[in-house]
Amino acid sequence: MRHGLRRLPALRRILPAVGLAAILAIGAKTAHAQTVAVTASAGPGGTISPSGVTTLPVGSNLTLTMTPDTGFHLGKLVVDGKNAPVADSYTFENLTKNHKIAAKFKRNVYTITTSAADGFTIKPSGTLSLAYGKVRFNYHPQNANGSQGSAIIGGWDQILNKKF
Repeated sequence: MRHGLRRLPALRRILPAVGLAAILAIGAKTAHAQTVAVTASAGPGGTISPSGVTTLPVGSNLTLTMTPDTGFHLGKLVVDGKNAPVADSYTFENLTKNHKIAAKFKRNVYTITTSAADGFTIKPSGTLSLAYGKVRFNYHPQNANGSQGSAIIGGWDQILNKKF
């Protein structure tokens, strides 16, 4: 310590007046973070709000909201590298350190059953598990005899354009 004081004449003059303990206390106070940062991100299929880096005073609370896009749901929530319970919102309370949160969304999957009357076809057919937005059907509205068929999807006749 004495060698360091010889090299810093100004510090040598200050020490007797304020004392080493006061200087150490001032240094310790300024070394502690006054703010913390929460970094929030969302994968495809939804949003997290607020997103990006949010800087707050130490001791603050922050609630984040996860909102899936149409046809998606929140599949996983990762907080500081660990899985957290999936919920529409997450609150950090009494923040004392930096945190990271990531929302991961999954496409909804629906189970549907398709069928065609005798002489008609529909592809794909049977009981199917299909992801939202990934469904395409081919139907043939006439059978081999040339009769008009129907394609009823969700109770609506696609050929006759009426509800059943």
